[in-house]
Amino acid sequence: DCYCELLRVSCQWQLLKLLKWAGFGHQQDSQKPRSLVLFCPMCPQPGINVCPDATNDLLNWKYNQTLIMDGNFKAEHL
Repeated sequence: DCYCELLRVSCQWQLLKLLKWAGFGHQQDSQKPRSLVLFCPMCPQPGINVCPDATNDLLNWKYNQTLIMDGNFKAEHL
């Protein structure tokens, strides 16, 4: 079945592109857990870009951090 092979190669290609984009192209043992995660400075970080008294705010739902798998940020992820 050629379709299964195509899916497998497609997944490997996506991983290779991600590794190259993150700068891991020529390093053997540099892949540690969470090393491909990107930091988002716009996401609420308690003590960094959110006031400490924001936990007592009635609208504290707007300071929740949402972790998703892709960068499309669609409402269907919420």
